[in-house]
Amino acid sequence: MEELGNLNPCIKFIIDNYYSISMDALTKIMHHFIAHQDEYVNLFPGKYVVIRADFRTAGAFDSKEDARKCAMSITDMPAAFYPAVPGEKAYTITLRSI
Repeated sequence: MEELGNLNPCIKFIIDNYYSISMDALTKIMHHFIAHQDEYVNLFPGKYVVIRADFRTAGAFDSKEDARKCAMSITDMPAAFYPAVPGEKAYTITLRSI
């Protein structure tokens, strides 16, 4: 994926973190995360939580890279990861045009 090196850093972040997940699957997982965010924060404070499309937790990791690797290793369905921290910063990305 070297050809991605010249992309805007925000777009590269999205590609690096959500690889080939469909927008529909990502939206469903995100809505689940938001609805249960307090539970994730209490169970896995400060960890990166990997959530499968069936809403099962696949793991909780100290590093974003470990969570990304786990999410990418799930081949039977989409998965995404979010930091188990309170507030909108856990699932908000700000994109700015230059």
